[in-house]
Amino acid sequence: MTLVLSGYPALDEALAAIRSQADEVLVKPIEIQSLREIIREKLANPVARKPVLAESVASILEHNVDATIQDWIGLVGQDEELTRIPLTFEDRSFHLPTLFAELIYRLRLPPIAKAGFSTAARQHGIVRRQQGYTATMMVEESRILQVSIFKYIAK
Repeated sequence: MTLVLSGYPALDEALAAIRSQADEVLVKPIEIQSLREIIREKLANPVARKPVLAESVASILEHNVDATIQDWIGLVGQDEELTRIPLTFEDRSFHLPTLFAELIYRLRLPPIAKAGFSTAARQHGIVRRQQGYTATMMVEESRILQVSIFKYIAK
């Protein structure tokens, strides 16, 4: 039996993957008596589940690089502040294939391995500064990339 306790019930996309493997997602705060009842009910009525074969995050990213970039460029195009600096698709997204390759490589490293600084991220920051981005704009652009990545990981 697997129960998940969450303080953020509105994160449906992120919880979708968890729900597929959890018996129930419970929202905090929860009263102890309610928790006991749920546990008793689940133990009294077990449900057989097929094991879910999980794909690694690195593999998911690798298979969805182009789609993630397209999703990201669409979201960036909706951001009024980011589009104040007119850039071509290439000027805006040049760094992403290298950044994804580096991220995928890092995700596949053994847990004890140490990766150095991200040369792709460093180069991206230098170019964005030359293009006129502020630090706030870079943070927002990175946040949008994170949203696009999570969209494919949570599927």
